[in-house]
Amino acid sequence: MLIALAATLVLLSGPGAASAAVSHALIQGSGSSWAGNALSEWVADVDAKGLKVVYTPNGAAQGRKDYANKSTDFGITDSPYRGKDPTTGADDSPLGRSFAYLPVVAGGTSFPYHLEVGGKLVRNLRLSGDTIAKIFTNKIDSWNDPQITKDNNGKALPDIPVIPVVRSDGAGITNQFTTWLVAEHAGLWKECNGGRLAPTDYFP
Repeated sequence: MLIALAATLVLLSGPGAASAAVSHALIQGSGSSWAGNALSEWVADVDAKGLKVVYTPNGAAQGRKDYANKSTDFGITDSPYRGKDPTTGADDSPLGRSFAYLPVVAGGTSFPYHLEVGGKLVRNLRLSGDTIAKIFTNKIDSWNDPQITKDNNGKALPDIPVIPVVRSDGAGITNQFTTWLVAEHAGLWKECNGGRLAPTDYFP
């Protein structure tokens, strides 16, 4: 089984996993860390019924690889197999292993921040979609940027560097975010992504 998370999580399932469940053999899966909380609860629920499941939340891209390499019985991912990864060029296929996508989890994306001014946390920051896109494509690099001031009704913040934090591994959440960048801020994303206008699991 491989699960794909796309704001909807999807399960890819092969015949081997079904027979493992019937015989109550250990079932192993890997993939999306976004779905990890839900999986942990489900694993605990079936454990009480004698079904042993191990899930490793190592990222959507790794979950697809593990499933393709037959090292797991199922995987969770929010982006489908694409043949080749559009950013790295690495193989991104099931390597001939059969599967089906099944939606299992849905969720949203938020952008937490940590900003202190005068020793106090800023808790009411407002950022438009355009501002977020510019922060993550290196067009805005300071909290006193005029666009951030505008987003916050003219309230200027100090000249403190903005340091975006992204996943270093292949992650479905990165794919979701870059899918939005492709759709809403194509020019910014194409320049940031080395001229490629495609979503990716690997933030450049």
